[in-house]
Amino acid sequence: MSRALVDRPSRQLDVDGRPVDVRVRESPTARTTRILLGAQRPLEIIVPADTAAEEINAALLARRGWIAEKLKQVEAERERPFALGLQRSGVAWLRGKPVRVETVIGDRVTASEQDGVLVLRGPGNEGRQEGLARWYRRAAKAAISEATESEAARLGLEFGAVAVRDQRTRWGSCSPGRNLSFNWRLVLAPAVVLRYVVIHELCHLRVPNHSRQFWRQLEAAVPGWQEQAAWLSEHGAELRAYRPEL
Repeated sequence: MSRALVDRPSRQLDVDGRPVDVRVRESPTARTTRILLGAQRPLEIIVPADTAAEEINAALLARRGWIAEKLKQVEAERERPFALGLQRSGVAWLRGKPVRVETVIGDRVTASEQDGVLVLRGPGNEGRQEGLARWYRRAAKAAISEATESEAARLGLEFGAVAVRDQRTRWGSCSPGRNLSFNWRLVLAPAVVLRYVVIHELCHLRVPNHSRQFWRQLEAAVPGWQEQAAWLSEHGAELRAYRPEL
């Protein structure tokens, strides 16, 4: 749960003899400085409002060793071959399992499951591919909404609206208005992983940060959440790279 971040002038950091661009953003609610870096997230530093430029430079220099090590991990992850095989021809993916796809020529673009087979109908390949993308969004909305409603009821929490989007880096987010947003690609993952992300965001309704109190809330709500988080860490890049194609 955070207000809009404000971009400040970016800068470069020398890491092992090479310049690395750093995105700098100011948070009106942050109390501490955070440095973020991942396979789909370029290096950025988030600072409290009115943080002096000298403090930003000092924070980056203090974490330069961590940044160098993290960059090596990110580059190794990008070079590692994908293990799930999501972009396999002739199948779609739902809850971590392949669904066989059949294409049929028709006047209208439709997508429907029949006896465990996804039938895509349309006048051409482009139309049927559009039908596949719509099917994924509907499936994601249904699965995420069901998980959110059931888990919120179990935890005694109330939320606003649920949105399903195509975020570049996030799996989910929670707004100050108690609205939840999730990445549609979660429907590609096993159901327990989707459920974990839903519970993670629901816990932010009580604790709007990643303090120790938040992690205690999460552990109480979903014991052993680390296993699902590790699955996302290992396969998240492949999920984000996936494109619904026939």
